[in-house]
Amino acid sequence: MKTPYASRTRRLQLASILALTSLVATAAVPTPATRVGDYRTAQSGAFTTASTWEVFVAGPSATAADGHFTPAADFPTNTAGTITIRATHAVTLDVAAILDEVIIEQGATFEHSGTANLTLSNSAAPYELIVQGIYRELSVTGRLAPLLGAQIIVDETGIWQHSANGGSLPTAEWSSSSLLLFDGITDALSLSSTAKLGQVFGRITWNCLT
Repeated sequence: MKTPYASRTRRLQLASILALTSLVATAAVPTPATRVGDYRTAQSGAFTTASTWEVFVAGPSATAADGHFTPAADFPTNTAGTITIRATHAVTLDVAAILDEVIIEQGATFEHSGTANLTLSNSAAPYELIVQGIYRELSVTGRLAPLLGAQIIVDETGIWQHSANGGSLPTAEWSSSSLLLFDGITDALSLSSTAKLGQVFGRITWNCLT
């Protein structure tokens, strides 16, 4: 069966845009010190399950100097400190959430699905989301919604995987070796609504049959 003309045209247009925007990019990633109120994953699981998380609490001196991580009583929000998804852990989010200062470590996976938005607030930190592992976008009706000024960094080892028909890419700072991966999309025409392709990306891979 021949590929419909409109579909082939869309693929050619997209390929042209991506070829022009896959230039040299850089990303400067801060390394925050551990603070009281920071969260990190204890295991893989749902984002909104408390047992997925540990929280950093103050020690006898009531400061972070002799603090430690302990099992969390709840999941983190934008009122927490740094939120780290650790290497080898996979976390899924399918409900509405407001977050900031999120780090996805190399070897970790964060998956956004469902119909609710993930909002990135604009904190005092120099970033709201650092991707060193995999950010997997599966949602079309729910979207990543950074507030004005929210900074997203896709680091050297970071992979931004877009696996939704339609939707939108984030406006981000893309490292020169970061990977924008289109994977499993079944409707190439739906990408006509995918804005923000005119950015400076690192590497780009199209792994779709359409």
